[in-house]
Amino acid sequence: MKIRDLKFGRSENLIFVSKGKGRKKAYITIDSQLAKHLRAFLALKELAGEKTEPSDSLLTGSKNGKLYVRQALETQFKKILREAGLPSHSSIHSARHTFATYLLQKTKNLRLVQKQLRHSSPSITAVYADDTPEDIASAMET
Repeated sequence: MKIRDLKFGRSENLIFVSKGKGRKKAYITIDSQLAKHLRAFLALKELAGEKTEPSDSLLTGSKNGKLYVRQALETQFKKILREAGLPSHSSIHSARHTFATYLLQKTKNLRLVQKQLRHSSPSITAVYADDTPEDIASAMET
């Protein structure tokens, strides 16, 4: 992802995904909190002397601008999970499932979740967006 792929606006904030699964290109909407964190991250990169031109990569492993490889991102993710006291069996991909589940729980809109995940079919999204234990317990009470 390049820095130019971040689009911050007044009414919406977007990330352009140029090389998604299946080579799909699309904009995804992000919330204002994530946009705020990304702006702060860019400011920190600049203070640290890292490259912050629009054509530069957002995530790099060092000041020289070398890209993270997938395995390095997974390793960092596992380290953060350990530090947070979260289960180590989770992965970046399982975070996608969790995102889908909680977005569906909050919005009750499978089509919206489908668009955010860039799925071609709601049946694919349904696999990702599972019911939460809270939803199941609530349903059993009714």
